[in-house]
Amino acid sequence: DEFLKPDSSDANVINKKIAISHHKKEHKQVVRWGEKLRRDSVVSFYSYMYLAYAYLNTKEIEKSIALCNWMNENNMGAEHITYCLALCYSEKEDYVRSNSLLDECILINLQDQAKTYFRAKADNYALMKLYPKAVKEMDTSYYIFSDPVDLYLTGKIYDDQKNKTKASFYYKKYLS
Repeated sequence: DEFLKPDSSDANVINKKIAISHHKKEHKQVVRWGEKLRRDSVVSFYSYMYLAYAYLNTKEIEKSIALCNWMNENNMGAEHITYCLALCYSEKEDYVRSNSLLDECILINLQDQAKTYFRAKADNYALMKLYPKAVKEMDTSYYIFSDPVDLYLTGKIYDDQKNKTKASFYYKKYLS
């Protein structure tokens, strides 16, 4: 605040003011200084992200949506912006659109490589003859990633323990 009194044009000081105000939940201060940055055509991802959330928290939903869309159009989109948009659409009671955006956030966070780790754990449990734990790992992988290969591999676990009924169930599910 002391730095801004004599000179309110320093973008670095304004960015810091916005960050501090955001963390203190002083949404009106974030809006005040964030809008100044926008008027001055200063581009700052974090300040604009904080501004989008400040708009959301002060129920200026349309401004938040417009800012998030502008950020996406200008290659400043990120998971936080997608999440802010999802919250905005939830506020507008457009739950279908909100859920679609939340699905995007989830996909950003779920790493496809995790399937490999679930499958490796399942293999370890199967080698230890802890078949229920092996099946749980495969079920978790399938639940998260919906990869039919997990169904086949679960069938194989049951096949290895000579449980033809359950193996057949999973193989048929895999084929369908």
